[in-house]
Amino acid sequence: MGIFFDDTKPHVSREEFQKYVRSGLSSHNFTHKEIDFVEGFFNGDMYGETERKKGVDEEELERGIAWLKTHMHDHSLSEQQIGIVEEEMKKRM
Repeated sequence: MGIFFDDTKPHVSREEFQKYVRSGLSSHNFTHKEIDFVEGFFNGDMYGETERKKGVDEEELERGIAWLKTHMHDHSLSEQQIGIVEEEMKKRM
């Protein structure tokens, strides 16, 4: 089965987000509301339909960051904050 399913694909799990990414964003002066927004934004990826798909992988992170950058009017994060989100998430992969 390892040929068809890569269980070792780097990702940020829900637990890692809660334990590390939230505190990392907080240390960069993100508000609770901003941190909750980021968690909610990646929520669908973190709570995947199967155990194997839970967590935000690199491709999902890149897609999410790209969306945030091209839809600046749809949220309150600055471009600098988006970069910090990407940095903090990549630290956990």
